[in-house]
Amino acid sequence: MTKEEFLSLSDEQVLDEVEALLYLFSHQEVIRHGLDRQSEVYKSQSVSEHIYNMLTLCQYFLPLEDSENKLNKAKLTELILWHDIEEIETGDIPKQHKTAKHEKEALVAFDKILKKVPSSMRGSIENAYKEYEVRETPESRFVKALDATEANIEDFKESSKNRLSRGGFVGQEDLELFCTLASKATKDFPCMNRIIKLRYKDGGNCPNLF
Repeated sequence: MTKEEFLSLSDEQVLDEVEALLYLFSHQEVIRHGLDRQSEVYKSQSVSEHIYNMLTLCQYFLPLEDSENKLNKAKLTELILWHDIEEIETGDIPKQHKTAKHEKEALVAFDKILKKVPSSMRGSIENAYKEYEVRETPESRFVKALDATEANIEDFKESSKNRLSRGGFVGQEDLELFCTLASKATKDFPCMNRIIKLRYKDGGNCPNLF
């Protein structure tokens, strides 16, 4: 949509655009790891907070991991913004709890989302989401590494110590899965990978990393 096209919309059509944007805003109400917003036991995190953190980490790690400036910065931003977009409808389901049924439900949810977002944004949202899911491009793999790194940096916080157990990681096997996935996601990015190793070094929860 061009500026001229937007300004030619009726008031009702502009309000429809506002409703579509408010739908996207609802991402900030989705709480990660299947947790609640408020708790005296753990510090929860919304998907939008997670996305903001990833955008911040992108600024930090990009010059460290991509010194030759090969990655497309604009594409990185789009991938970060939309990589979890299906969670507006599905909520955030911890990885160790996801099944084939959840994957199918995510596809249905994504199609539903595309019908609700502003039409001018559908193409970029769809392209970014699918690129991230396939992860054949260097940008999508970098964003996956950021995704894993963000979650683990969050768990350095004193207020987040109980999040893993409250999010369903209650045993050694689940913890090893969590850190193994993070290690795999960051294997081509040594600076982020070092953060993952440091996260588990003292706790000894993931001996396969060392």
